[in-house]
Amino acid sequence: MPGKRNGTLGSAVINGRATDVLDSHFYINQATGNWLDANGNSDTSHDGEKPKTLLVDDSAFFRSLISPLLSVEGWEVTAVSSAKDALALRDSGATFELIISDIDMPEIDGFDFAANIRSDDRWSNTPLIALSARTSEKNIDRAHQLGFTDYVAKRDREGLIRSIRSIIGKAAA
Repeated sequence: MPGKRNGTLGSAVINGRATDVLDSHFYINQATGNWLDANGNSDTSHDGEKPKTLLVDDSAFFRSLISPLLSVEGWEVTAVSSAKDALALRDSGATFELIISDIDMPEIDGFDFAANIRSDDRWSNTPLIALSARTSEKNIDRAHQLGFTDYVAKRDREGLIRSIRSIIGKAAA
C-alpha cells in the first residue's frame, strides 16, 4: 500500500507483520538538504527555481517511490495517474522540462501517450523517458520510434537518475 506520510514509501507484510517501508531519500534530504548538490553531482536549479518534471504512472506505489527520488535531485514533481490526466495538463498550458512515463497503463498506454505528445507542438520537444518493467529490445525500439528519448527499467532508480542527467546535460549544451 502506498505511503501517505512523508518519509514512507508505503507498507508491506513482511514475515506476517505489517511493516512501514521507509524512504531513505526523504530522510537524507531532511538531514542534509539536497546532498547531491552539496557534493557537486547534480545542479538542476534554474536561478533558484526548481525545474519541473511530469511523472505519469498509474501505480500509486511507483509514483510514491519515484517522486521523492526526483525531489532529492532538485526537481519539482507533478505526478499524475494516467496519460489522460497528463494530456489535460498539456491542454491547460502546463510546461515541463522533462516527462517520465510508464509504458503499461490502462486507457492510454505510454506508447500512445508518446505518439500523442510528439504530434503536438506544445510538448513535442520535451525530453521523454519511458519507465517499464518490460525491457525487451522490441519494446525499447518501439519506444524510441515513437519519440521516447530514453527507456529505463522501473526497478533501476540509479539508471533513471543517470538518464535524466545525460538528457539534461545534452539539452544544456
